[in-house]
Amino acid sequence: MPKVSIIVPVYNVGKFLPKCLDSLVNQTLKGIEIIIVNDGSTDNSQAIIDTYAANYPEMIKAYTKKNGGLSDARNFGMKKATGDFLGFVDSDDFVDLTMFEKLYTRAVTTDSDVVVCAHDGVYLNNKNAIKRSKPFPIENTKVFGADIYTSPEILEHAKSFAWNKIYKREVINGFEFPKGQLFEDSAVVYNILACAKKVECVNEPLYFYVTGRAGAITSTVNPGIFDILKSCDSMISYYKKIGKFEELHEVLESRCVRHIQMRFVILKHKGSLKLKLRFIDKAFDYLERNFPNWRNNKYHLKRRADVLCSHPVSDFQKARESRKLLKRYFINKYISDLPQRIQSKIKRTSKKVSALFTRIYCRLAGVPIIPQSVKNAAKELSRPELRELQLLTVDILKTIAEFCDKHNLRYYLAEGSLLGAVRHGGFIPWDDDMDIAMPREDYEKFIKLWGKDTHDQCRLFCPETYPKYYLPFAKVIFMGKCRFSSLIRAGLRSMNEIKGPGIDVFPLDDVSDLSFELLNRAGKIRKYRNILLTKVFYLKNPKKRKPYRFAAALQSYGALHQKLNSLLKAEHGKETDYYVNFASAYNVTREIFKKDCFEPAKEVEFEHIKVKIPCKAEEILSRTYGDFMTPPPKNMQVCPHMYIVKK
Repeated sequence: MPKVSIIVPVYNVGKFLPKCLDSLVNQTLKGIEIIIVNDGSTDNSQAIIDTYAANYPEMIKAYTKKNGGLSDARNFGMKKATGDFLGFVDSDDFVDLTMFEKLYTRAVTTDSDVVVCAHDGVYLNNKNAIKRSKPFPIENTKVFGADIYTSPEILEHAKSFAWNKIYKREVINGFEFPKGQLFEDSAVVYNILACAKKVECVNEPLYFYVTGRAGAITSTVNPGIFDILKSCDSMISYYKKIGKFEELHEVLESRCVRHIQMRFVILKHKGSLKLKLRFIDKAFDYLERNFPNWRNNKYHLKRRADVLCSHPVSDFQKARESRKLLKRYFINKYISDLPQRIQSKIKRTSKKVSALFTRIYCRLAGVPIIPQSVKNAAKELSRPELRELQLLTVDILKTIAEFCDKHNLRYYLAEGSLLGAVRHGGFIPWDDDMDIAMPREDYEKFIKLWGKDTHDQCRLFCPETYPKYYLPFAKVIFMGKCRFSSLIRAGLRSMNEIKGPGIDVFPLDDVSDLSFELLNRAGKIRKYRNILLTKVFYLKNPKKRKPYRFAAALQSYGALHQKLNSLLKAEHGKETDYYVNFASAYNVTREIFKKDCFEPAKEVEFEHIKVKIPCKAEEILSRTYGDFMTPPPKNMQVCPHMYIVKK
């Protein structure tokens, strides 16, 4: 026959169950049985139970039943238990490896019917990691070693928890936990103690009680809070039945008052104000009816009041005395929280309305939103992955360079690619794309001629080749087999052909000089560009998209590109001394250069190929980046885009 039977009710605690069972199967006490009762779990709890039952067949007895609640599962386990002593462990808690050895040894050596231990409170932080809260020692160990009639204070210090005790089988037989009732421990444990000839204690924290789990009764206010009154009734009825109520009246009164007051602490949590006020009335009515003199209870007066944790001690006493003050506290708290509650409600409603109108807009405009599944799949590239992408992009650049040389087209590395060529002799180690620039006339020839040649799976995308193009410059995209797909492009159903890596091709437009007129024109260009980007939700910040949503829905791609071209080429064909890159992400003041900065172009080595850069590249980089030879801080050396990577 086992020394101790440990009953473990289980319901949807897959996250916590392994820790609980590990603490039980490794107990130092030999000759125990662990009775696991799966109370109709719908998560992975049964799979975990099966694994442990297979690994410890001599120790574990596993059962499955329909969901009936904690009490029903405990009662089921008690019927299956065969040990000399019984213990209970909740499946989201865990115990010290020596707990049952110490309790059993104390029970045998002192010939006790019930042995109690101290416990520790632990809580779950935001990452579901278990953190120690505080120990709960047994307040007065001297009262133990007798029965409750010799030492009534045992009822005060033994606590009502079922799980920090072991019970002799003969004592607990005949008791059942009330099915479908909360605070079931209080309804049974005090009654069991009435039958114990001797109650002992081990003043060590051997049980670890986990709080903070979602859905726990201690963190919510629901109609189940009224069950504490039923538990008190069960205790009163049993002690009247055995004829000991009057003898132990004062300590039983203290226990009922204490349990009800602890529910007042729970009232601070979220829940219906109407429900909270109703409970206060029913609780005070219950006390007045069953214990008219409860305010003068000696145990109650000794104990420090802790009804409302936010009040000074003097107010504790007042709140304890008056239901009006207690109700006033919760009403005032409700009123003070009302603006915040309304604001939170408005915020939630606003998000829902915004999402609704976004969906309507997308349907009307024919533009997609990046699905959440796509966003979840995107990640920053590791250095080996980034290097693979860079080398693939270099091959695209080689194709473009050979094409331009073949047709006598001028091109230059630009932006970050030019910076990488000068500072690193190739790619900036953390960069993932490339940019080139062409004078407008060469840029237009490049677009016309590209489609006539075959280019090793590289395709040109621009307004002239794709009717729903969303940028004021062209892109050469790799269309062959590739592991990398840009997050933005992957989410664009209207542009599902554009997925692989590519190179941006910027036009360099003629301008006379930096002037107010030029700045005004650049502002208009940026506006139309943002409207285009809003049409495909390319602008990441919703606040930046908001001013352009209406215009984006009403204007077509063709009309927007027509307006852009008229602004971009306003001085095309004139005798001018400057080039400007209107399509750059930088301000126009950083992207205007003298034409003699570009020609004659220099040929340099970029990675493993020869490419062309402006003859005065340093002057261009200084204007754009300032001190371009000094790399940015380490925290800014990151890949600028997110990618979906196929294995």
